[in-house]
Amino acid sequence: ADVLVFETQTDLLEVKAGVLAAKENTKLPVFVTMTFEANGRTFTGTKAESMAITLESLGVDAIGVNCSLGPDELFPIVKRMREVSNLPLIVKPNAGLPNPMTGEYSMDAASFAKAMVPFLEMGVSMVGGCCGTNPEFIGELAKLTKDYAPKKPETVNKSFLCSNREYVDCSDNRIHVVGERINPTGKKAFKEALINNDIDYIKARAMEQEEAGAQILDVNVGLPQIDEEKMMVKVVKELQTVTGCPLQIDSSNSKVLESALRVYNGKALINSVNGEDSVLDTILPIAKKYGAAVIGLTMNSDGIPSKSEDRVAIAGHIVEKCKEYGIGPNDIYIDCLTLACSVQQKEAFETLKAIKAVKEKYGVHTVLGVSNISFGLPKREYINTTFLTLAMEAGLDLPILNPNTPAMMAAVDAFEVLSCKDEKAYEYVEKYAAIVEKEKAEKENQSVNITKNTETVSDYIQKGLGDLTASAVSELLKTMEPLDIVNNKLIPALDLVGEKFEKGSSQLQAAFEHKILRHINNSAGIEHFPERQMEMCRLGIGLYGVDPRDNHIINNVSTLKTTILQIRHVEKNATIGYSCKGKLERDSVIAAIPIGYADGLNRHLGNRNGYCLVNGQKAEYVGNICMDVAMVDVTGIDCKEGDMVEIFGDNLPVTILSSKLDTIPYEILTSVSTRVKRVYYQE
Repeated sequence: ADVLVFETQTDLLEVKAGVLAAKENTKLPVFVTMTFEANGRTFTGTKAESMAITLESLGVDAIGVNCSLGPDELFPIVKRMREVSNLPLIVKPNAGLPNPMTGEYSMDAASFAKAMVPFLEMGVSMVGGCCGTNPEFIGELAKLTKDYAPKKPETVNKSFLCSNREYVDCSDNRIHVVGERINPTGKKAFKEALINNDIDYIKARAMEQEEAGAQILDVNVGLPQIDEEKMMVKVVKELQTVTGCPLQIDSSNSKVLESALRVYNGKALINSVNGEDSVLDTILPIAKKYGAAVIGLTMNSDGIPSKSEDRVAIAGHIVEKCKEYGIGPNDIYIDCLTLACSVQQKEAFETLKAIKAVKEKYGVHTVLGVSNISFGLPKREYINTTFLTLAMEAGLDLPILNPNTPAMMAAVDAFEVLSCKDEKAYEYVEKYAAIVEKEKAEKENQSVNITKNTETVSDYIQKGLGDLTASAVSELLKTMEPLDIVNNKLIPALDLVGEKFEKGSSQLQAAFEHKILRHINNSAGIEHFPERQMEMCRLGIGLYGVDPRDNHIINNVSTLKTTILQIRHVEKNATIGYSCKGKLERDSVIAAIPIGYADGLNRHLGNRNGYCLVNGQKAEYVGNICMDVAMVDVTGIDCKEGDMVEIFGDNLPVTILSSKLDTIPYEILTSVSTRVKRVYYQE
């Protein structure tokens, strides 16, 4: 092979796993293309920029898009990738969009080639076609490419961190707050949460910080009583389900760092290394492998130097070691370290001097744990906010602080205005005008008596914290009847969620000329709250005739079927299927059906792990399922070429497939490719 290609991907974490496997087992170039919706995200929510940032950091050789959309729809997505990545780009659109009634695509070869011109002018390196295209399309495209050559993009010299859903540009001359609250140091409740495996408590701390304005979240779970590595992996996975903030993985244990980075869906920041070669030579290779940025502490085996020039020298050593491992200035964040001014008062300004010198001399970013400055002093907030302001003026980029402290966030916001980073104070006015209105409303409603349990249950429901909701309900059950809790606590809270959604979506609709389609419930939810059906119903298990309440009021409405393409008699011991992995144990009659994994037929159903129905009888899938074709054993079944084959439907419920695949019916239906012809019936 000359190159390894991952294409038609929707899940960035799956792609990352594949890329790591490729890098660990081969030296071949790696190309990756993902499939995006018109909103610039994949089906699983990955943002185009996050894909580009993450894969470039992992050392992929070329990235791009294929399938799902036509050239016109993909152009803005590819443009966004170009703005954050230096990698060669690949573009393989569909032939426009399919007609849902006929399955035919909207573009012919000539119009497709013409629509690809903007990509060629952009300097895209590789172009091709996906669904709906054929050799004629590629031929027309090849004629055009003779007049164009791939362009080397303007160097993207920026510093990015990202999750799969959001990214942060740390080189945009703005202050980016790192939330410090996911850390057991000095926090009794957090320590108990770690010991008791109370992940909901940790997730709540993440959401609170994001809501308060943190853009990056530090994650530290180091505690002697627990398995730090196991807990870190679990917390990193769980946090990514509730927050889009990039994560700062905080541990001194290299195994913990590597395990966390391996499951992190994005480009993370490691906290941290120091000036000791033994530490740098252990952690920097891990950072390079997983594409992470690095925080370097200006300390070594002798401790934290008192003088700024000595800290700057350590920073220089860290920068040079990073360079040896292929980590450039854009991915280096130097922490000049804060010492408590109650004990080492003169060192406060040494820290500020070091920040300024590091920025000027090495061109790297700076990060600082601000609140350490006030340890041992009363009214710590006064010291913290003043020191934070001085540090930002000295060149601090990423302050690590508690974003739930209004005064600290206000200091950041005010500095952004006074330093002209928040132009015309638009962001400041928007934020604090809303706060003024909120305080006014709270004052007017302060006489309203709301019980503690009602607030707790409602809050947990609105944030989607199932375990904490269950705990709060358990407390209510000590004093209330179950039906009273449902009618007076749970349903009002769910109604509030619906009302907020309607209000917010109405405001969003006002900003667009076209109609916005809304949904908040799946089919099971609409049984409970029919007034929340809105314009759409999220595909729920009700669409498969599965009624979670056994009311028997819904019927199956989705069927996936195909026909027999070819029938052949195959002898015993013959190999069959993709890569000839299947081996027949008897003389068999094998039918080829024109559906494969590119159409959404799960490959795990192959090798007799699943079956379809041929004329109402079970026909097992034999061998590996191919991209476009699957083989089924029709021995003993009365059938002929052209007969109907049911993949799922009225006679083969989708729940059977989902059970065999250990997943949910929703995933089966949504896996069906857009290239599969849809036929809709109106009753």
